[in-house]
Amino acid sequence: MTPPPFPFRDALRRLNTPALAAFDRWLLPPGTLFGDLREWWSGLRPRRRPHEGVDLCWYRRQNGQAARVAPGTKVPALAPGRVVRVVGDFLSHSVFVAHRAEEAGGTLVVVYGHVEPALATGEEIGEGGLLATLARPASGRVPPHLHLSLVLLPAGFSLARLDWDLLHASPAASFRDPLPLLGCPWEKVPAPPAEASGTPALPVDTRPGLQ
Repeated sequence: MTPPPFPFRDALRRLNTPALAAFDRWLLPPGTLFGDLREWWSGLRPRRRPHEGVDLCWYRRQNGQAARVAPGTKVPALAPGRVVRVVGDFLSHSVFVAHRAEEAGGTLVVVYGHVEPALATGEEIGEGGLLATLARPASGRVPPHLHLSLVLLPAGFSLARLDWDLLHASPAASFRDPLPLLGCPWEKVPAPPAEASGTPALPVDTRPGLQ
């Protein structure tokens, strides 16, 4: 079975007090949702493939102000599991965590993208434990954000070989929307929000070729 919804908001606040103590909900503009066909960071240019996860960048505070997550934000694990792979991605690293819950004889893997890992391959982690911190992208072309993917892999799939290329190439890998797993409020917004005073502005990338 798919793991039950995880109280992500509570874990995020706990790991990041006082910075995110007033966190209320995620704000999701076009391009950030599962299955979206556009890049939110590039003026909504078409993606090469449907978005295989959700991008968490903006949030609303309890006072209604919009803000953006900062580099160094601590990322909690959504369920107990084991780190099976850490690979580079176009902003930093992706951490692949295999969870004990099984569905239809397969293995559920959550991928945490664009992070600096706090654990090494083979290490176990409990629900809500510190898995990683949000990376600071070197180029500044894309703002810091957490990419989450949920993928169901069939029995016998080699977890030791996991990377993005393998997942995209394998018809056996079944991507699912990870948003219901978060178990915290979220809100669709029509565009990247105007952010509160003191929050860095969103970099605008007008150059072609960003993957």
